[in-house]
Amino acid sequence: MMMMAPPFDALPRSRSLKKLGLDLDGRHMPSILKLLPPGRYRLELVADGPSLTAAQDEGIVRALAQLDAGQGRSLFDVVSPIRRRAKS
Repeated sequence: MMMMAPPFDALPRSRSLKKLGLDLDGRHMPSILKLLPPGRYRLELVADGPSLTAAQDEGIVRALAQLDAGQGRSLFDVVSPIRRRAKS
């Protein structure tokens, strides 16, 4: 019988919770984890990585809005100059 973990938002939100041990038996686990061999794994919080600046975030939002408005370029138009430079 598989023990179900609590939903992620039910876990403590303390900054002191940085590492959590996990034992995998290779059978009872989410399908994505079945790619890992049986063993003991350490999960680490990765939210501490670098974040986007406000300007970078705004740029992504503007770019997505342009794509939604049909103002994007085709893959061919983007890749062609790169391929031409690679052949030179």
